[in-house]
Amino acid sequence: MHGLAVQAVLGYAQIDLFGKPPLVFGKYNDRELKEGEVRKLLKAFYSDGVQRFHDIHAIPILAKPEWYQSDSLTDNEKAMSELPILRWTEEGKREKGILAMGGRHRLNAVRHWRKNAQASWEKANKAYEDAKKRPDEVKEGELSKLGESLDDCEDELEGAGLWMVTIYDYGERCGLEGEE
Repeated sequence: MHGLAVQAVLGYAQIDLFGKPPLVFGKYNDRELKEGEVRKLLKAFYSDGVQRFHDIHAIPILAKPEWYQSDSLTDNEKAMSELPILRWTEEGKREKGILAMGGRHRLNAVRHWRKNAQASWEKANKAYEDAKKRPDEVKEGELSKLGESLDDCEDELEGAGLWMVTIYDYGERCGLEGEE
């Protein structure tokens, strides 16, 4: 089975977990979503970093070669943040969903993390805007610190849904042709 899986790997890329077409779970991995597992992952995101581009955290997806542009993936699973962004063809964009063979808990943890990051940005933005309105009351350097905090929040939010995927051939190479 392992050899078949290795043969079926088409490449690696990054996708927006919340983009279109959406990821669909449950066909090849019917593991139930457990909020406790999501909370553990979320806690790890805060203690160890999100690590969205490490190959051991890649979400395995099934895709037919005609669903994506072939130059939008790499065979280098260690490319980290240099991974290309997977670009779907018109045929791929018409798919109702892309089958994910795992990663449901990661997706939900990222959803919570992104929501918290958005709330942090809103708080930082309000503090920055409020300080700009009262320049006479702001201590020297405070506006600059608030601006840096806002920039940090923006950096965190930028690409908050991007995650590494391993693309497996949803067809002849892994024996799933016609199983749709």
